[in-house]
Amino acid sequence: MNKKIIVMLLLLGICTVSTNAEGWSYTPLPLLFYTTDTGIAGGGLLVIERDSQGAPGPKNLLMQTAVTYTQKHQTEISSLFQSDLGEGAYRVSGSFGFFDTPSLFYGVGPTANVEESFDQRKLNFEGQLMRRLWRHLYTGGIYRYSYVEYSGFEADDTLAAFVEVNDSDVVSSEAGGVVLWDSRDSLTYPRSGSYIELRATAAGPGLGSETAFGKLKVDLRTYLEVLQDVVCALQGTASYGSGEVPLHRMEELGGLRVLRGYRFGRYKDECTAVFQSELRFPIYGRFGGVVFAGAGQLGETFSRFQMEQTKYSGGIGLRFRPNLKSDVRIRLDVGVSEESTGVYITLLEAF
Repeated sequence: MNKKIIVMLLLLGICTVSTNAEGWSYTPLPLLFYTTDTGIAGGGLLVIERDSQGAPGPKNLLMQTAVTYTQKHQTEISSLFQSDLGEGAYRVSGSFGFFDTPSLFYGVGPTANVEESFDQRKLNFEGQLMRRLWRHLYTGGIYRYSYVEYSGFEADDTLAAFVEVNDSDVVSSEAGGVVLWDSRDSLTYPRSGSYIELRATAAGPGLGSETAFGKLKVDLRTYLEVLQDVVCALQGTASYGSGEVPLHRMEELGGLRVLRGYRFGRYKDECTAVFQSELRFPIYGRFGGVVFAGAGQLGETFSRFQMEQTKYSGGIGLRFRPNLKSDVRIRLDVGVSEESTGVYITLLEAF
């Protein structure tokens, strides 16, 4: 393994500071990580968790805020939040992200084979408010806003077919509904339970979006403790887009969470179907391991999926638990695909 990756793992373990008080867990980290797509990256991260266990106040709260700058001159500020309120009757969640990144565009579709550099500045916001209907079943509304500014590409590049050179600012604004079943025993490292989310959103000029389009997505996950502390995690997702889906709202295969081993955003299109599996197990003390595999399809419509164009990836990983009062893990994954190998050092599980 590259020496710089070993040094980064040691620094993460040594520099981690955590505090715990009355159900609250605070894990601040000097954020040092590496992926094939970013190179070495540094910054800071704060993870706040709370399990009230019957005490008044927010229940099952998770907050995560990160600021990073990478070797490839990529800047990212991101934050996510989830909490159950009103004695568990309501669930509120949200995410925010600002990205200023040199990027690569590979084309659209399962046979995309270009590689063009461009710059993008992106701002995302998403919020959900749901009401619990029964046990672990929730339903409610969702709103998502995205602003993307593209630059650094030429009029004869493939990217110009999706983004106008002289008008490279793109805005999408979507509203819709979500139905959720969430019986996981942990928000950050589930050992049992299931997660089922169905969301549908629509965008149009009436909401401030530049194009009219719709998106439908289902995310199915289940977690089984097959032996003591040995967890089998399974995930299946499918997404469908209709209308004028902008480039930044197409689904992607590759990167930290979906088909590790492929470059981030290596494949993108309006419709995708992905299956992923992981086996998570203890090694010694705070260390654990993972083996994972996945397969995915994409296309303009589901009817255009072809078996020979299925994308496969798999790999192994190492986990380190810096705070014994928290389920947050530092993860090191090595993913392999038929095209490339990806190395990822970051926090939280892929799913």
